[in-house]
Amino acid sequence: MVTAGLSSKSRAGAKGDVMSRLISFTLISLTGCYKNSSGNIAWHQHGAEETKYSAASLESGNTLLFGRVTFEEMAAYWSSQAAFDQAPVVAERMNKADKIVFSKTLETPKWQNTRVVQNNIIEEIKTLKQTYEADMTLLGSGSVVRQFAAASLIDEY
Repeated sequence: MVTAGLSSKSRAGAKGDVMSRLISFTLISLTGCYKNSSGNIAWHQHGAEETKYSAASLESGNTLLFGRVTFEEMAAYWSSQAAFDQAPVVAERMNKADKIVFSKTLETPKWQNTRVVQNNIIEEIKTLKQTYEADMTLLGSGSVVRQFAAASLIDEY
């Protein structure tokens, strides 16, 4: 398992300012896919190692970023009793974390501590990287990863 992004230290910008880092955390198969043939992430299997990594990552206080589809899948699972039964520390931290979802269609998210960004997501991330104190972790969200990667905004994969 690749374990990048556990540190919450920000990096210095060109002027010596402290900048937030944007970390992409995406599970990818050996064949380069992150979704199965049905278009979902049900193939992702989290064992003890992944749970330990997730708990440590969430302890850093990073803001979690999602595209709408990943957000809806994560919100449904991590707010469920099954999540609290299987990975109570991760479930608690996922629910308490600050979250941003990028969506043109979602207006009022039901998952606590979430705000929606509907337009200009590239500019929003550029601004957040300059002004935000916490690092940001983008979970899954292939279409958002592609946009941020094309704009050279991701600091760690």
